[in-house]
Amino acid sequence: YKGEQPVHEEFAPEIIELGTGCVLVVEDEEVMRTVAKHYLEELGYDVILARDGKEGVEIYSEKHQSIDLVFMDVVMPRMNGEEACVAMREIEPKAKILICSGFVHSASMKRLREEGVVGFIRKPFLKAELSRAIAGALCSK
Repeated sequence: YKGEQPVHEEFAPEIIELGTGCVLVVEDEEVMRTVAKHYLEELGYDVILARDGKEGVEIYSEKHQSIDLVFMDVVMPRMNGEEACVAMREIEPKAKILICSGFVHSASMKRLREEGVVGFIRKPFLKAELSRAIAGALCSK
């Protein structure tokens, strides 16, 4: 491949938003769970991990009062992000949920927004992108 090299973020100011609070990361891919945990802890957040939507809902039902934000994948085994979102909003109607995915169909995203999802970030993400998405989601009503 002989084309233009992609523009790297070094050329743009990397705005990192630090924060506090507890984030429940619901992600079936171990590498993505590890990366998200590492980034979020560096940004100042406490992190709880879940391997899929079912485990995420179980953890959320026990600890929702101390969880400020759910950061969740859409495509997962046992229970997908859309189903988990519905279940979490039944537990806490004001649950703040930020969706993360490599691909989301617009119809699926529309349903997720109707379920109260406060934002979306595309995989793979950089730490600066994640920091801004998390801070924006925490500030949402």
